[in-house]
Amino acid sequence: MAKNKEEVKNIAEQIASFDGLNSKIKFLKTDIEILDAFMAGEKDITVPDIGLPIGKIIGLSGKNGIGKSTLMMEISKRICMKGYKVIYLDIEKGLNIKSLRDYGLLEFASYNPEIETEISDAKLKEIRLQCLEDFLTGKKTFYCPSPKSYNQALTTIKYLLDHNQGPEIKLLVIDSIKDIMSTKVLEEEGESEEFQMMVDAKSQEYFLLKLKNYLAFRDVCCVILNQVRVKFAGMVAYDGEAGGNGWLHRCDIRLFVKEHKKIEQMVINNNGEKELKKIGNWIEIEIKKGRFGNAFSKLYMPLIFGKGYSNIYLFNDKLLDQGIIKKSGSWFEFNMSEYDIHEKYQGESGSYKIIKDHYDKIKEYVIKNNLLFVEKDTVE
Repeated sequence: MAKNKEEVKNIAEQIASFDGLNSKIKFLKTDIEILDAFMAGEKDITVPDIGLPIGKIIGLSGKNGIGKSTLMMEISKRICMKGYKVIYLDIEKGLNIKSLRDYGLLEFASYNPEIETEISDAKLKEIRLQCLEDFLTGKKTFYCPSPKSYNQALTTIKYLLDHNQGPEIKLLVIDSIKDIMSTKVLEEEGESEEFQMMVDAKSQEYFLLKLKNYLAFRDVCCVILNQVRVKFAGMVAYDGEAGGNGWLHRCDIRLFVKEHKKIEQMVINNNGEKELKKIGNWIEIEIKKGRFGNAFSKLYMPLIFGKGYSNIYLFNDKLLDQGIIKKSGSWFEFNMSEYDIHEKYQGESGSYKIIKDHYDKIKEYVIKNNLLFVEKDTVE
């Protein structure tokens, strides 16, 4: 049966809407310049409109305590500061007031201090409903539910996205997928642990498939955190995904995080003695899978526990490489004649103070001289 012109036009418009080549890639800018460039596959941090790819599921794996949550809390704060909303599903333990305060999220969070006093269950329910309403109506831009099952997580995400008003929800974080519970199989004679593992894997795969299909039509970036654990096969140690390897195949982009080197600071302990204390990590992020970014390229960035990403430590590292800061034993010399900065001091902490005092000038120098390029071409 012949189709009229209107039907043909509608079909043509539908087909044209699927044209992937002639579509604009959208990114969520985090304002962490090196991370934005790394995720978009750019070598120049000054390229506009780069960041985390929107509409994609990003898998972020790493060992426990490496700094995954610290990084995502830092990114969440920056997204909230831009006027957008963030949904942070903290499955494992839920966030507390100290975490919100440390990461600078308290002013954005849908939180009521009355819960710190003795209140009834009815009052607690009332507070939770009010906090949910505050987030949906735009009074607050950071919301942190803690669903325990895949069904609860999917229901929560759909409800929040479907009923949102005011600022857009731009970031969804699931921390972490290994802690979401699936249906438990009744233990009967003949059933094995492997059968329960199969149920867990299928539940996880079904959840991620439904989540991916749902987010495909939303301008939301989704980051899923997962832990890796060291396992042993004979005499060989290798990293295994705590949540299973199946979930990785549903991620559009896979990132693997590991410690590059420690960040330590001299402190005075309870006995009045000086000692080095670990306050953070230089982390290494590697792209294992994804059309965005450069596959198997690596990014190194400093994270301070309880505070987040630090440009101060990054600039210090770059200036040491360039010889702007010279080290001789425990003495350092900071020489940036272009900006009339010349100081000699003892101890690396002096470098951080100088960078803080002249932050704008030093940032201008670092960017102008392309010191923050994510990856540089080398000629053999």
